[in-house]
Amino acid sequence: PQDDVDERHDIAGISGEREMEARLALNSVARAIGELADDQRDVLLLVCVEELSYKEAAEVLAVPIGTVMSRLARARKNLAEATGISMAPTRSAVTKGASK
Repeated sequence: PQDDVDERHDIAGISGEREMEARLALNSVARAIGELADDQRDVLLLVCVEELSYKEAAEVLAVPIGTVMSRLARARKNLAEATGISMAPTRSAVTKGASK
């Protein structure tokens, strides 16, 4: 019953309204990612989802590291414009490749 669902959300500290907002934001981001140019989407997924370093992503894509960085910057900018959600660079993507 609905009361059980509401109670579980209350216990987890998530209101139905907040959950709906999160789902809408997720759908918006997924749609915006799907609309990115292939080269931008590929870099974004490798670095932000697969958690590859810039160097590793460059090796996978057979492009210079600078190309990975510029494509990722454009992808983040385009996502922010499309969704209003900023995707800040992660320090781990930059530093992870430095030790290799």
